Amino acid sequence: NAVFWLNPNQQGISVGTQAGEWLVKATEQNGVLTPLNMQAHRVTTIGCANVEPRLTDNTLILVQTFKHQVVEYFADVFSGKFAAPDLSSLAAHLSSRGIEEITYQQGLLKTIWCRCTDGSLIGAVYKRESLMQSQGPTFVGWHRHTLGSGRTIESMCSGPSPATASLAAGVLDTLCVVTNDSSNIRHVEFLTNPLLE
Repeated sequence: NAVFWLNPNQQGISVGTQAGEWLVKATEQNGVLTPLNMQAHRVTTIGCANVEPRLTDNTLILVQTFKHQVVEYFADVFSGKFAAPDLSSLAAHLSSRGIEEITYQQGLLKTIWCRCTDGSLIGAVYKRESLMQSQGPTFVGWHRHTLGSGRTIESMCSGPSPATASLAAGVLDTLCVVTNDSSNIRHVEFLTNPLLE
């Protein structure tokens, strides 16, 4: 049961594995974590794919073991128990290709971007304000994107925007993708913010 990722939170360190999610913390309340006072408990059995999760404003977004579900992972504000609601339940037709990589764009449109197994791009405009397990996200809206160039996406990340005619560099968060065309030439492309240009 290999460890795929680690993520610190207020309760300790969340650990993602194929069989479930674990919480590693010190045996004492507010104690320092050392090899001698460490405990690990499996808190959920969602199961993770070997895809690096992404932090949003209030949650951790991860890909489920079989790469067809995108879930939000968080501790309930009242009970402290971890939950992982499926964000892609109403968009199974988009995520059915399999998800290989995710990133989160915090810019003007808070968006979860997913690179699918076939090199296509899907996304979800997403926001969660309440950390109550009984309430769903404030909104989540899925969408598919077809590149006009016909290229496939090989890798992606989000980060500071490049300089343009109307904006200085680093003013917004933008999506950057590495694409591959039919002659096996790689291209680096940036998503232009639709609200500004």
